[in-house]
Amino acid sequence: MTKFNEKETLVIEVGSKVVSKSEPHKIKDNYSKSSGTIRKGIKKLVIGKGISVIGDGAFMKFEDLCEVELPSGLEKIGANAFNGCKNLTNINIPDSVTTIGNYAFYNCTSLISVILPDDITEIGYRAFNNCTALTKVNLPLCLEKCEGNVFYGCTSLPILCQDSRLVAWPSASGAITLPNNITQICDNAFDHCTNLTSVTIPEGVTEIGTEAFQNCTALTCVTIPESLTKIGDRTFSNCTSLNNVNIPKGLKWLGYRAFVGCSRIPMIRIGKKLEAWPSATGIVTIPDDIEVISDGAFSECAGLTQVNIPKSVKEIGDYAFSHCKSLTYLIIPDNITKIGYGAFSQCTSLAKVIISDSVQEIGGAAFNDCSKLTDIILSKNIMEIGEWMFEGCSRLNNVTIPNNVDVIEEEAFSGCTSLRSITIPPNVKDIYDSAFAGCEHLKKVVISNGVETIGSLAFAECTHLTNVVIPDSVTEISDDAFDGCPNAKA
Repeated sequence: MTKFNEKETLVIEVGSKVVSKSEPHKIKDNYSKSSGTIRKGIKKLVIGKGISVIGDGAFMKFEDLCEVELPSGLEKIGANAFNGCKNLTNINIPDSVTTIGNYAFYNCTSLISVILPDDITEIGYRAFNNCTALTKVNLPLCLEKCEGNVFYGCTSLPILCQDSRLVAWPSASGAITLPNNITQICDNAFDHCTNLTSVTIPEGVTEIGTEAFQNCTALTCVTIPESLTKIGDRTFSNCTSLNNVNIPKGLKWLGYRAFVGCSRIPMIRIGKKLEAWPSATGIVTIPDDIEVISDGAFSECAGLTQVNIPKSVKEIGDYAFSHCKSLTYLIIPDNITKIGYGAFSQCTSLAKVIISDSVQEIGGAAFNDCSKLTDIILSKNIMEIGEWMFEGCSRLNNVTIPNNVDVIEEEAFSGCTSLRSITIPPNVKDIYDSAFAGCEHLKKVVISNGVETIGSLAFAECTHLTNVVIPDSVTEISDDAFDGCPNAKA
């Protein structure tokens, strides 16, 4: 063991100024930053007995620190506690420690080995992120909370399992076959393994976690067993080379945007649900037996220009067509009853939308930031205009709010700078905060009898507004409802 002189060694004991007065067994959060302690030159840290908690960020960026002695009785290492200690090579964590916080050893790029105590129960998000020299870690069975993101960027670390769970394999490259005893692949297990080309998953695996293979840009082929029942959210997102993946018949759950950015993968369906079609481009026609377009099914299909939706479809999921920046025209046919949250958000080429009267519900943000949208015909049977539904639709100049609508939620038309007039129908009771904020060319607002409240900043910065009709039914108008409307007259 290297010997360090007195100037290179920092000793912390109960009663020292480093320890919190209100919590006498805890080293202060960010203590070095608040007390002006000089980090440079400290190579050895000795923490005395009686300290049970190392506070968040306590020794963050002690870049010369090589050696740490932790006391028996220590229970918690806080978030970012040793973040950026780039010369720390090994650390012996006492058996008493039960919790290691988020980013606790982030960017400890010289750290080679970590021995975790048998009774540890929680390791926080990216606790060992980017420990690029780390080659050895044990995972006790009692550890309850530990996913692959804990070891994200540990590019020297071999396969890491906890019983039948494959927690992480951040060094995986080339063609690999997973061990036969595995039943679960954890969240982020292979995240950003950019040299991984092929994966064979054995029979017995039932679940692949969230973002498990995210950004594996060289991955071309994944063999999935018939035993698999669940693929998590964004599991294969941005695997841009992936062109061969089999979907087992017994799959029960395909997560949100599981294949987003996989531009070579054809349509994936489970029964009558269209789960994903990440390669959709140009004009596509959805099969006429599909009943549900799932959440994120076409999200980020940048080359999709037109979609023909059959009458068999009853529901369009959340963000189903979000970021389809080349989609220009859309007809929502009869039989569809629900359009999900953000379904067409940021479709920046979408100019016209016709929604049939079968639609009873349109989620918030459904068309937000559709910056070329000029005209929309809404279903007569919707009952609310949701939050941010048309926010940022800067060319929208013509919209009729259906008579059945009883609420206009926050920022529903915020930033619709081309809107010139609007009539609020009589069933509406509440106009929520910032509902029409920033509609700078709005000149006339007719509020029908029946409206009761007008929220904060509801018409703020409608700088051209000159004519507002407010009925006797209105009992509450926020003091700032018409802020920035210098010409408005009731």
